[in-house]
Amino acid sequence: MHRRVALISILLVSLAAVPAATPVSEPTDDTQPVRASGADADALPTNEPVHAAGQQSVPTITRTLTLHLTPDSPGEIRAVVSFDIPDEVTELRLQLQPSADVQSTEHFERDGGEGYAWTGAGTGGTVTFTYDANETDDTGGRAALAEGLGATTADTQAAQYAFADTGDWAITRVPGLGSSWRWRGADDVDLEKHVTVAGEGTTGGYMAYLGPMRTYSETVDGQEITLAVPEAAAMRESPEAVLASIANASEQLRVGQRDETALVIAAPQSLDWSSAGLQYGDTDAWVVADARLDRANNVWLHEYVHTRQEFRTNRSGRWLTEATADYYAALLAYEQGHIGFDAFREKLERGSGDPQSTAVLAEPTTWSNNANYLKGSLVTGAIDRRLRAATDGATFQRVFRRLNGQEDNVDNADILSAVEAAAGTDTRSYADRYTTGSDVPDTWSRDTHAELFGAVPASFAYMLAEGSPAVAGPYRNATVGNSPTLAAGETLSVEATVENVGGGIGTYETRFVVDGTVETTDSGELDPGETATVTFERTFDEAGTYDVRVANRELTVTVRDPATPRVTSIEAPESVTVGEPFTVRATVDNEAAWPAAGEVSLSLDGEESRTETVRLPPTSRLTYTGTVTIGEAGEHVVRVGGEQVSVSAVEPETTAGGTDTENGSVGGSDDDGAGGSLPMPGFGVTAAVAALVGLLAGLGLQRRQ
Repeated sequence: MHRRVALISILLVSLAAVPAATPVSEPTDDTQPVRASGADADALPTNEPVHAAGQQSVPTITRTLTLHLTPDSPGEIRAVVSFDIPDEVTELRLQLQPSADVQSTEHFERDGGEGYAWTGAGTGGTVTFTYDANETDDTGGRAALAEGLGATTADTQAAQYAFADTGDWAITRVPGLGSSWRWRGADDVDLEKHVTVAGEGTTGGYMAYLGPMRTYSETVDGQEITLAVPEAAAMRESPEAVLASIANASEQLRVGQRDETALVIAAPQSLDWSSAGLQYGDTDAWVVADARLDRANNVWLHEYVHTRQEFRTNRSGRWLTEATADYYAALLAYEQGHIGFDAFREKLERGSGDPQSTAVLAEPTTWSNNANYLKGSLVTGAIDRRLRAATDGATFQRVFRRLNGQEDNVDNADILSAVEAAAGTDTRSYADRYTTGSDVPDTWSRDTHAELFGAVPASFAYMLAEGSPAVAGPYRNATVGNSPTLAAGETLSVEATVENVGGGIGTYETRFVVDGTVETTDSGELDPGETATVTFERTFDEAGTYDVRVANRELTVTVRDPATPRVTSIEAPESVTVGEPFTVRATVDNEAAWPAAGEVSLSLDGEESRTETVRLPPTSRLTYTGTVTIGEAGEHVVRVGGEQVSVSAVEPETTAGGTDTENGSVGGSDDDGAGGSLPMPGFGVTAAVAALVGLLAGLGLQRRQ
C-alpha cells in the first residue's frame, strides 16, 4: 500500500521478493509431495499475518524483528530477526536491505548478495544486523513551516532529519526485509510478521520510537489510536487534547474502513526536522511535539488524514494526497472549535495567491510554492461545497471513500468520475475546470458555510497571549515555557484570548485550576467571532510540582527553593597606591535553571565589611564593579564570597599634607573613620551591572532556530 511523506521525499527501500523457484527433486513418497515456493517482501512491515489464515491447520512461519537502541553508537540501530519455522518448511531465505551490516547469525549463513539462508538446523534461527537510522532531506525544513504547512522561505537549511537516532532516543523507519521459502506436506504455508522494540519504546510496524516515553490511547470505531510522547519531548498541547482531536477526526472521517491501529509520535524539538510532520506506511506518523491545535494548518490532523488515504495515485492524481490532508486538517480544526471561520477561510484563500494560483493541479510540473497543498486544499474545499449545494447529502468524503476502494492507481480522470458519480456531470465539469486548468475558485462566507456544511454552535477556542505564560517577582520579569521552573515566591501569570469560533452567541467560563482545585473563574458572553482576554495569577510560595490548567491549556510548574549563587572570580590590580581608589570586579554565577538568592560578603584582610543578599535570574552571570581604597602599605587580601585576590599597596611618591594611614578603608570612610564597603548592587549606590549572560549550552544534537 502506497503511503506518502509530508513535505519531503523519502527514498523507500524496496526489497524485491525472491523469485519462487521450481520445486527441487528429492526423495518423497506419494502422500508427501513437494509443494511450490512462497515469497514475501516488505519495505513496509506490519504486525499482522501476511495471509488472513482462515484454517488453523495452515503451518505458519513466525518472523519477529526486534529493534534495539545503541546509546554508545548514536545513529545506529541494532536489529535482530528471529524465525520460528514449522516442520513443513524445507528451505527459507532472508533478504536484508542494502544498508544492513550483519553482526552475527544463528542457523543462517550467507548465500550470496544480501541473502541469508536457513541451514535447516533447529526450529528456527536469527540474524543480527545494524543499520543507519539517520535519514535526512534537503528539500524543506521546519523553517519552511513558520507560517504553516505549504509555506516556503529562502533560508531553509539542508540535511534536516526525517528519521534520527541521538543515542538516548530514536525515531526510526522499520527496516525492510524479504523472505522466501519452500515447503512440503501442506497445501500452503503462511508468514506471520511482528515488529517489536527492546526496552522502552513503541512501534506501529512502519516506524518506531526507541527510548523512555509515555503512551495515550483511545479506541474509535474499532481503531486504536496511540499517541506516544517521549520523555525528551515537550508538548505544547496536552497529550489528552491532541488525542481527543485525532479521535474526533477518526469518527468524523467516514472515508472507508479504518486500520486497526494508528500511531502518532510526538517528535522531540531538539533536532532540526525536515518537516513539521511525516506520515509513513499505512498507519504511522510523527509530529513535532510543539505543534499547535489552534491553527488552520493543524499538523496533528494533517498527518492523521494521511493514514486514512488508502488510494495510490498516478501522476495526474498526485495532487489529491496533500490537498485532502490539508483541507480536512483545516475543516476539522474549525469544526472541533480550535480555530474560527475566518482562520479557516484565510487558510483556503492562500491557494489563490501567486505563484501557486497559476498551477494546474493535474500537471505536477506546473506546481510552485507547494501548490498541491495550497491551491489543492482550496480546490478540494470548493468541490466539497459544490457537492453539498448540488445534492441532498453528498460531500467530498463520498469521493474520498470511492477512491479509497479503487484497486488501480488513481489519476485525475478517476477523481472526476468519482465526483460525477456523487453529483452528476455539472459538478464534474466544475471539478474539471479547477483541476485541469489554471482557474482559481472563490472561497465562501460564514453564512454559506453554515447553510451547506451545517451551523457550528457556539464554541470557544483559547490562544495564549504573546509573552504568556510569564513570571514576575524579586528575581525576574520574563516569559517562560509551558513547563517552567520557578523559585519560591515567584508569581506565575497566564493570559489567554478566548474566541467564539462557533456560529451562535454563547457564554464561556474559563477556569484556573491548580492540582485539580478550581482557584478562580472568568466568564462572559461572546458573539460569533468576538474575543475576550482572561488573565490569571498565582504566587507559589512552597517548593513542589503543580499541575496548572487554564481552559484546555496545561502547564507543569516546578517550584524550588532558590539556588545558591557562587562568586567565581575577582579582578583587581596587582599593585595599587595607598589612599587611591581602585576598581574591583566580582563575577557571580547562577548555574541553575531557576533563580538564585544568597548572601555575598565583602571583606578586606579578613575583616568583614558588609553582607548582602544577591538575586540572579536562571543560568545567569552578573559582574559587579566597585572601588576599594587601602590606607596602609603592604600585601592585602580582598575577598568577595568564596573568592579572593591579593593586592600590593605602596606609599605614594610624594605626600602633600598629613594622612591617617593607621587603618585601611574600603570604598571610603565615615566621619568616625569606620570601614566602608565595596560599592556593588546591594553594597553601595555607585554600583553598575556590567553583564548578564547565559551559562548553559545545549549538549549533543541541538535545535537550530
